[in-house]
Amino acid sequence: MGIRSGARLAEPRYSQSLETGLLIMQGFTSQRPVQGIADVADQMEASRSTIHRYMTTLVALGMLEQDPRSRRYRVGLLPADLGKAVLEVDRVVAAIGPTMQRLRRQTGCTVRLGVLEGTGALIVGSQRSWEKGQGLLGVQLRRGARLPCHCTAIGKVLLSTMEPRALREWLSSTALRRHTPGTVVGKRSLTDLLATVAEHGVAEEDEEHEQGVVGIAVPVSDSAGAPAAALGLIAHLPDITLEQ
Repeated sequence: MGIRSGARLAEPRYSQSLETGLLIMQGFTSQRPVQGIADVADQMEASRSTIHRYMTTLVALGMLEQDPRSRRYRVGLLPADLGKAVLEVDRVVAAIGPTMQRLRRQTGCTVRLGVLEGTGALIVGSQRSWEKGQGLLGVQLRRGARLPCHCTAIGKVLLSTMEPRALREWLSSTALRRHTPGTVVGKRSLTDLLATVAEHGVAEEDEEHEQGVVGIAVPVSDSAGAPAAALGLIAHLPDITLEQ
């Protein structure tokens, strides 16, 4: 197969069908922006009927578009939209970087920026206070770390900015795990708490995710004024109290 990946995961949950679809997408490059079934089949070293089935699915999902006259394919709008979303996050991170540095200097706390990803909060930016953040917290402050939403200040802010229907779907599909005695695990209680966060524009974290750790967070808007991320301060007790 001309664009086959080098290795597959040796475990039963690995999806070869998904891999094939992604490899088809990778075959559309600046040198080959428009291709037909035969072109892709030759690259993949697969039958045309098999490739046609995959590409029909990719068109239905918005990953590919087909010209009705030539019957040839090009990359669809969905990958472009996903790329724009990534770029928007990068723009937010770059724009707020100086503010994060200033907050770290002024407060001595670790500053982190998170976005909603699936059922959790993804840390996309961090200005870490090297004197703080030991143990479990130190791992979860790094860029790329994923945190539960229901018991972190950043997560609560992100949930509070969701549309009501999306929030209901999130609540119905997410198990609220208890991390400490202070973790809110009741969905009605969490809903009421999120309404308060939305009203005041700030969320608190009072030893709910990790004992001895407190934090606050506020929403950050993108260039269009829509909520895009959450900016938070995190610290250990007794170095600083939640009230401070």
